[in-house]
Amino acid sequence: MSAIDVKAALRRTKLFRPPLPEDYIPRDRLCIWLEQILQRPLTLISAPAGYGKSTLLSAYLAENDIQSAWLSLDENDNDLSIFVTYFLAAIQSSQPSFDSEISPIARLVCDPQLLLDGRCRCPANDGRSQ
Repeated sequence: MSAIDVKAALRRTKLFRPPLPEDYIPRDRLCIWLEQILQRPLTLISAPAGYGKSTLLSAYLAENDIQSAWLSLDENDNDLSIFVTYFLAAIQSSQPSFDSEISPIARLVCDPQLLLDGRCRCPANDGRSQ
């Protein structure tokens, strides 16, 4: 499947921040907490379904001028190649130039045989092969 075919097959709705519900109630304490933890390079927010994670983050991002990429995950994303494909697509949605910088890694994850055969350039094989 070519890069164009992969992009066409993606469910683009997974890459958009959900809109806030009409009955949204601001959670000021949690927004203050988010401001503190978002100073770190990576933040993981985990809670059971229905606890308001997506709503909280969507509201926070809507209220603040923060560059972000969004990816809604589901059970199918347990497959590494599917996850990486969506993860990279999410980053590309906010950083369009990212595609040319990361495509060799994406090909490697989607086809690990390239690394095993020594046909890719990456730190894992010292970049010696083509």
